[in-house]
Amino acid sequence: MDQTLDATGSIGALPGTGHSRSPLKAREQWLFDLVATELDLTLAEIRARLRVEKKLKVGTTSVLRFYNCHEITFKKRYTPPSRIVLMSLPRARRGKPSRRL
Repeated sequence: MDQTLDATGSIGALPGTGHSRSPLKAREQWLFDLVATELDLTLAEIRARLRVEKKLKVGTTSVLRFYNCHEITFKKRYTPPSRIVLMSLPRARRGKPSRRL
């Protein structure tokens, strides 16, 4: 704090260094090609591929931020309920006993 006061005459914070650089920027095209060819990858799978194939250790959130910045989203696809397999038991209604299978 004394150095800031001596250098600027103010006790305010010094300006930042600007934007941090993402290590994913250097592998941008590889990341785009990866999700274009394998549409069902999860963020954790992309992270694991980066670690194995590119020897780059990054967090899942970093991968998410990279794709969000480029407006690429990962959304779950709608799967209609199965007509063949009962997924859950029906709820019991008030005053009526529930059916057991």
